[in-house]
Amino acid sequence: MTDDLRPCPHCGNPLEGLGTFCWACRKYKTGDPEPLDSPQAVEAPPARVTVKKKSQKEPPPLEVDIRTGAVNHLRVLGFYVYDLEQGYRPFECRHCGGNIGGGSRQTTGIGDVVVVGFGVEAWVEFKRPGEKQTDEQRTFGDAIVANGGIYLLWESVKEAADWADTIRNR
Repeated sequence: MTDDLRPCPHCGNPLEGLGTFCWACRKYKTGDPEPLDSPQAVEAPPARVTVKKKSQKEPPPLEVDIRTGAVNHLRVLGFYVYDLEQGYRPFECRHCGGNIGGGSRQTTGIGDVVVVGFGVEAWVEFKRPGEKQTDEQRTFGDAIVANGGIYLLWESVKEAADWADTIRNR
């Protein structure tokens, strides 16, 4: 053992890492503090533990997750589900190919899906819990209902499942 490495108080092997850690017994040197002219012993850092507070709530599910779960559930039960979302599409100038803005090719406010089955056709809008509809979505829904149609606003997969059970069991 060389003079610049101190022995481990537990097993006698040389300490490393500023003379505080023994690789043989995997322990840090503890005990009396070192003199000021030598490196001081370093304790192992405490393990970081994340504790979820009771006041912390789970974030609401994303609209896409609600939509995917509901659509899959409805299809398993035998409903036809027609997805009307096309997403954002940038428009290109047909003359120069440059980007001139963008948007969906769908009418603003139209429902997210149309559900057909068991003698029913319904337009459905999905929203995260607590999220509000746009004015265009409300106008579209009002027009559907005013003309004898069914317009639904779902904030969870459970709402979709409950509605499907009601339709299938009537």
